[in-house]
Amino acid sequence: MSADRSTGRSSAGRRASDAVRGAAQRIAAPAVSLPFSALVAVVTVVLHVHNAAGAQQPPPFGWFHFADFRDTVWLPTRDLLAGHDPYDLPAYLDRNPGAQEFPLYAPVVLLLGLVFAPLPLWAAMAVWAVVLVAALALVARVGLRLAGAPVGIGPVALVVALLVLTPPGRQALSSGQFAIPAAAACLVAMSTDRRWVGAAAVAVALVKPQVGIPLLGVLLVLGRWRAVRDGCLLAVAASLPVAAVLVVRSGGVLPWVRTLSDNLDQSFSSPATSASRSGSTRVDVAGLLSRLGVDLSTTGTAVLTLVVLAVTLVVLRAVVRRDGGTGLPVVCAATGALVLAAPTELYAYVVAVPAVLLGLAVLTGAGDRRRAAPGLLLLVPFLHATTAVRAVGLPELTVLNTTAIALGAVVLPLLVRPGGQPAGGRALSWSRGVAARDAPAD
Repeated sequence: MSADRSTGRSSAGRRASDAVRGAAQRIAAPAVSLPFSALVAVVTVVLHVHNAAGAQQPPPFGWFHFADFRDTVWLPTRDLLAGHDPYDLPAYLDRNPGAQEFPLYAPVVLLLGLVFAPLPLWAAMAVWAVVLVAALALVARVGLRLAGAPVGIGPVALVVALLVLTPPGRQALSSGQFAIPAAAACLVAMSTDRRWVGAAAVAVALVKPQVGIPLLGVLLVLGRWRAVRDGCLLAVAASLPVAAVLVVRSGGVLPWVRTLSDNLDQSFSSPATSASRSGSTRVDVAGLLSRLGVDLSTTGTAVLTLVVLAVTLVVLRAVVRRDGGTGLPVVCAATGALVLAAPTELYAYVVAVPAVLLGLAVLTGAGDRRRAAPGLLLLVPFLHATTAVRAVGLPELTVLNTTAIALGAVVLPLLVRPGGQPAGGRALSWSRGVAARDAPAD
């Protein structure tokens, strides 16, 4: 009886201590979150001011210009509303001198663009800046939840503020790239157990085929075939109205298919997408080979993309079967499949934030810290000091970036021992339903 009373007093003491600790954290949270939230807000305003000025200029663009948003969302949608086909690149560029080529994004992007096209450019950019910061916050939230860290406003704002200072975050925000919402969509699709949330996330990721197609492979390996099916159906259904209008304007299905084919050929051969161009930050394997002097044809690039995607998915499958779908190796392998296969610039690398945060959590936690190696290697591209490297006349470190990603996302996940999941971490499952299902019984 005395032991029972002692145990009861001990349990009550622990509960009281936890309650006091929780109350202290809640009291301290506003003090932490307010400055970081203000910092994110200031960064957003500064970016918008720079972008609003820079987007009015013709290429070559400097930093903070939002030209990718202008030329892949706002301007193509206005072109569509004016009765034209933005996929017809020669005519599109004649109508819009100084604009970048409109790539072969899914037609659903023109549907999303209806929110922005009626607005003047400066107002559309202001709204898009809010969307980008919200998407970065979602990326940060997934990463913190993965690492078992608090996911309040303060920690999320801190991660966003730090991410803005890194080359991937700065590059993505500077150009207004759709890669940030696409990265957030990938992470949501891999982590949520809510059917239509996952489907919507897949549909958003499919706006950029070089992001969406690898995501489909990752989801299939993770056993999320329903998300693949629902997301593809939703993307097709959302694209059909725009596609139907463009088919009519082109004079039939076959003429429009030829227009899309010409668009794809021109995009592949464009100097703007070449990995060997000055200032290229591509992190995919084809980009690495190009910088090493290996010239690939369009067909060769396509074949290499499929081979690399297959290899990364095989690695992911092996790690999932070994580790049961949880832990740092699984997250790193999934990241590798998303960024190494298809042509990918550094701005798309924000999708690696959860893997890096999980690696840092493993490093600072208890247990074998060597298990953190895959996540720490994936940190390298976030430390890519392009400006500093150029200032001292050294070659850029883009080759090192791709090498570090390949080691951290393909090689080390197969070599490290299973594990690498901090207490409280949710791996690729962080929604309420999964959290409730995984919670230990009282």
